[in-house]
Amino acid sequence: MFIVPYIYIKKESIYPIHIFHIFLNQGILFLQMNWDEIDDFCNENEIYFSKKTINKEYCYLEVDSIKTNLKNFYSFIDNSQAECWRRFILTGNANENYLHINDTNPEFIQQVLKNILELNIE
Repeated sequence: MFIVPYIYIKKESIYPIHIFHIFLNQGILFLQMNWDEIDDFCNENEIYFSKKTINKEYCYLEVDSIKTNLKNFYSFIDNSQAECWRRFILTGNANENYLHINDTNPEFIQQVLKNILELNIE
């Protein structure tokens, strides 16, 4: 199973801005583990999540950014050879095809971003 720990932020502007921080291996690979290892992984790494959602072979973990000390982790800019947080941005909405920003995000992440948006529709 692929694990997708994420932080999602939506900012309102002329067009909505969707900011995703996703915890990835080397910034390009989803973490992979068995279902029964997820809680242990989170406990060992002090990653606190507020919601866990299974969607096919993906487990989405909405990370609590207040409880989780994000300074203990690398960002993609700091070290892209280790597990790290990587930021992705979409602008607009589905009707506008997110103003074609999808083209600037790598192909492997696009469906995951759309899934996270669906999980966070208010």
